[in-house]
Amino acid sequence: MSWTAPANGGSPITGYTVTPYVGSTAQAPTPLSGSPPATSVTVTGLANGTTYTFTVTATNSVGTSPPSAASNLATPEPSAPSCPCSIFGSATPATVDAGDASAVNLGVKFTSDTNGFIDGVRFYKAAANTGTHVGSLWSASGSLLAQATFTNETGSGWQQVLFSSPVAVTAGTTYVVSYLAPNGHYSVTSNGLASGVNAPPLYALSNGVTPDGVFVYGTTAAFPTGSYNAGNYWVDPIFNTT
Repeated sequence: MSWTAPANGGSPITGYTVTPYVGSTAQAPTPLSGSPPATSVTVTGLANGTTYTFTVTATNSVGTSPPSAASNLATPEPSAPSCPCSIFGSATPATVDAGDASAVNLGVKFTSDTNGFIDGVRFYKAAANTGTHVGSLWSASGSLLAQATFTNETGSGWQQVLFSSPVAVTAGTTYVVSYLAPNGHYSVTSNGLASGVNAPPLYALSNGVTPDGVFVYGTTAAFPTGSYNAGNYWVDPIFNTT
């Protein structure tokens, strides 16, 4: 914010104090000093989505002025996310290889706080997690929205596949991404979704809200509905805003 320096009555201004208000409640002030002090400042520490007004006082050798009239209303918003983006990024599982050799589909329920597109699916791979992996995007009720087969995989670590076309998704709506591990040996973090994972604009849902960390055994790609111990199976949507 910025303001115009007031008349100083012959004594140079040595400082300003900018005070944010939420309604009538003053928040932590921001002091400025200098010769002369700047007449603009970026106020930090504000909460996104909260509406503020601001006042300014000036100080010189005579004393401190009464506060200015309140500014216009201002509401800081979060910076636009840099996408394509995902929930888990470069994080790694607590257990890279769960040891279960059964064919299984593993997934995660998620939402976005903005409309956008799911470009594909990622999963974390153990060296023993071999075979042809298939990634899927589902509606919350189990309708298949997109599917693709992973190719050019590395021996282990994060793998990804893109759908033939991005799939539009709606803010606040629950979706599921999953992958088929035909020879098991999936990665897992027990209780990894007990509280959900927040990675705006994406959110892996908390197991306390809906059973998350979902799976279903079988040799073909299928909608996962089972859940055990809020396990995070390290499946991840690839989200984009365009």
